[in-house]
Amino acid sequence: MSRSPVSLTKKSPGRTDRGDETTRRLCVGVYLDHEFRDTVIRDVLNNTRHRVAPSYGFDLVPVADHAWRAWTLENLQHTCMLAILAITGVHSPAAVITALCMLLLWGLAGPVARMVTQVIVLKIKSFIPSRFHKYKTRQELIDAHDLERRTTCLKLSLAGCALALVAPALCAGVAEIPFSAALTLATAALGLMAGVASLITAARQRSIGVAQDPGTPRPAMLSRRLRTIDRQQTHPVVVFRRPESEDEDEDVPRFSFDRDEPRFFLGSGELVHRWLPPLAIQLLRPEHKGMNSTFRAADESDGLARRGHVSPPFQAHELVDHLRQVMRPIGHSADPIRLPGYQVKDRVFVAEEDVPEHRALFGCSWDPALLRRIINDPYSAAQHFLEMRVTSSGELVTTVFLRVTVKGRSLVLDFAACALTRTPSEYQRAGRRARTRAGSLVWPALKAPWRLPAEICRSWHLLKAPATLINAVRAHRSRAEGTGHGPQPSVREDRAAKWELATFDKPTILAQMKIIEQRLLKATQDFLKDHDVDTSAFEKRAETLISASVLNMGGRVDISNSAVGDNAQIIHNTPVALEGAQS
Repeated sequence: MSRSPVSLTKKSPGRTDRGDETTRRLCVGVYLDHEFRDTVIRDVLNNTRHRVAPSYGFDLVPVADHAWRAWTLENLQHTCMLAILAITGVHSPAAVITALCMLLLWGLAGPVARMVTQVIVLKIKSFIPSRFHKYKTRQELIDAHDLERRTTCLKLSLAGCALALVAPALCAGVAEIPFSAALTLATAALGLMAGVASLITAARQRSIGVAQDPGTPRPAMLSRRLRTIDRQQTHPVVVFRRPESEDEDEDVPRFSFDRDEPRFFLGSGELVHRWLPPLAIQLLRPEHKGMNSTFRAADESDGLARRGHVSPPFQAHELVDHLRQVMRPIGHSADPIRLPGYQVKDRVFVAEEDVPEHRALFGCSWDPALLRRIINDPYSAAQHFLEMRVTSSGELVTTVFLRVTVKGRSLVLDFAACALTRTPSEYQRAGRRARTRAGSLVWPALKAPWRLPAEICRSWHLLKAPATLINAVRAHRSRAEGTGHGPQPSVREDRAAKWELATFDKPTILAQMKIIEQRLLKATQDFLKDHDVDTSAFEKRAETLISASVLNMGGRVDISNSAVGDNAQIIHNTPVALEGAQS
């Protein structure tokens, strides 16, 4: 069956691969996850000392904008609630105590009802076995401990409810005001607080709906800080931090978490594959096919002297330009079987301590001659990598890095592949509900008053609001680019699923990586042939790299008849083995 030809000039009406889907989900996440929202504000929006990590498969600008909006709405809600309580307290302290007691009863009613049911069930489970045997099983001991703990919690909760019932009448009596007046004023205050909670919740749901609207999720106007974030997240230069040397005098080892450890390919996710050591090929001329054994033996005696190039047959930037040109067609937008969201870019990595020597790299415009000098200098502090990225919606991002250097009359290729996995599924579900349900604003607003006790308990976070506001004003006015300090950990990596749990996505990511890897090897082989370089050793090494992926990418390796350790032996004439042999 013949297929219709694919046009490479007309734009395909197929899927869009901009990665807006992940951006929208992260925008929803800042409203649902308070810790994630605070991380975005603290490490991205208000942190001008460090640069922003590169963004792979998403846009950080709308995420930071929605994080600030979510923080503003929450603190506005807490401020209004505390203001209502303060005004009520000025008019009648007994009414404030009555309102707080009503909130306490409100918050304890549900847990008490659940604990009563759980205690009754556990008592029945512990009563029946005690009639049939003397000793308790392991599960019965666990149930007995759970029953004791829940009974204690139930008693404390009932004591709190009793206190909340008695305290309002006592306070009204001490203040010498009718209890009905204090109750009426407290009910009015709670009604106002419920109205504030409903309005803020409706505004929050509206913001979530705006983040799900079609089109770009970016705000129409960008502040100075957001413009700086936008420049840094797309800038080709990345500042990385080298790990600190351990102090030998320390008696107690320092504990570190993966998120805090310095990483080279920051923002691109988990490092899933790398050529270690890098692929090194000597730049030798190919052997002559008609050479007899005598000449071949003489050639082998001084092969490096006769076959080696006195000067390199090419410069590193020429191979990089060739690879950049060859790798672009597999992501052509008009090809229906293209790699989705495919991009080929240049990336330069500079260590923090080497930044003062490379200030010119952080400018708005790039000098092609400067980039070529970096590529051709194998010992430069600035390391150039050709970056190839694949992503369909931003949820799965496969990024391949390749560094090309020519040194010691050899070609050295440093290959690495990183993967970003999916964001939490609750972000997607919340965004879908806000986009599809007609009552996405009304129903959450009606349920908001039921969370009043929890919101009052969270109002202590207002103590941190002044420091956040001061840092926000300082960041808004600052013109610092933070060029001298490496980025904080990427917020996208912080909310990505662990690589060990991405079982169903691993085949997709690894397949994309292998497509790029094999195309790079083939393009490099063709380039070496065109420049009179022997590729026999390169072909063998390439086959080894491809077949050795079983060790690097989670393949299964069975090792039998092996012994490990000093003086280890394998004894085959054991009784079991002899019986098996005789049978």
